[in-house]
This record gives sequence, structure tokens and C-alpha cells, in this order.
Amino acid sequence: MKRDEGLFNHFLFNCKLELKKLLNFPHRITRRSKIKKYYKTHDEIKIHFGGGKDKLEGFLNTDIIGKIPINITKKLPFPLESVNIIYSCHVIEHLFYKHFKNFLKESFRVLKKDGKHIIMTPSLTRLINALYYEEDLKSPLLKGHEKLAGVELDPALLLNRMMNTYYGHRFIHDLESINRVAEKIGYSEIKIIKIPDIPDEIIKKYAIMRENKGERWKIETETYLLIK
Repeated sequence: MKRDEGLFNHFLFNCKLELKKLLNFPHRITRRSKIKKYYKTHDEIKIHFGGGKDKLEGFLNTDIIGKIPINITKKLPFPLESVNIIYSCHVIEHLFYKHFKNFLKESFRVLKKDGKHIIMTPSLTRLINALYYEEDLKSPLLKGHEKLAGVELDPALLLNRMMNTYYGHRFIHDLESINRVAEKIGYSEIKIIKIPDIPDEIIKKYAIMRENKGERWKIETETYLLIK
């Protein structure tokens, strides 16, 4: 989702978001009962954060607005050590760094031992490598984003938009930034994985579908696996 630059436009966007959250209040009231029902009807507890209209079979599909609204910058509404898998796709880049740290901490709290946290997000390493060191990837990455931006882009302009308000992004990560936070929290293993190695068939199918939709997504997206 792109946003116009400028403080006024940023303020206007936030006002619209708060209004949508207010109008979504009826779903906020019924959230607890829906979560309880999911827990009762599923042996394996799998949470999908920030999916929007994309629903994953067998998952509790949530977003900040919707039928099961959850703000991942706050305390997660799940019991201690009750979740098998947590998954998000192109979500954490929209969090301020302090909120990302809290999200990882809360995810660790609700995960069972050996529970898995799978994160797909634009990687700063991938973006820089594609734009400055891999000419065969530079053109499709820029052209893919030009369709979104509606303007001609160069590497510096794209990187600044990726790390600024234009896409609503707050912090673009790499393995080191995620590893530093996750290690302090207590995750036993943090690594980059390829799509064939994703330890959940539903997530794997979804990732393949996203890759096939456009080369831009494939070039910039990294998959991180964190194990409690």
C-alpha cells in the first residue's frame, strides 16, 4: 500500500485508519469468542497475522482490521505456550523497530516449545544486491515498483521509498537485525530458508502463489524461520 509523502498526508492516513478501527469495533467485541472457538476446533494452533483478504486454510487469520482484529504491537490475545506456528507476510516492515521487538517477544511467549515463527518480508540485503550488484535483477525490480509508484525509479529513489512512508514502511530488516533481537529474546534458532524448506505445506503453497504473481515480490522477499 503506497502513501503520499508529507506530514499532512501521513496524518490523514492515520486518521482514516483510526476511523476504520472504530467502525470495526463490533468485531473487536466478538474476537475473544472466535479465538476460543478456533482453539477448540483445531489440534494444531496456527496464527496468520496481517493477511488481509488472503486466508490460509487451518489458520486463525487475523489483521488489524477485520473479523478477528489483532494489533501486533500490543499484547497478543493468546495463552502462554499455546501456538504451534506464527506466520506473517510483508507485515513486520510496517512496524517501528521497538514494536517489532515487542512483537517477537510476544510471539515467543505464546509459542510452544519448538514452535515456529515464519516471517516473509522485504530484505534490505536482497534489495541492495539486486539494485547495485545484480544487473539481471535490477530492471525487473525497478519496473515492478514503477507500476505501483506511477513514476520512473532509480535505485536510490526506490530504497528511500521502501524505507519511508510511501509504502507505510517503518523498518526494513536483514538477517542480522532480526537475529540480534530474536537471540536476546531466547529463540534457539534463527535462519533464512528457501520456499521448498518452509515447514508448513499451506504456507509453502501460498508463498509459491505470491512468487508466481510477480518477479518483484520474488526478488525482494526473504523468508526467516525462528524456532523457540
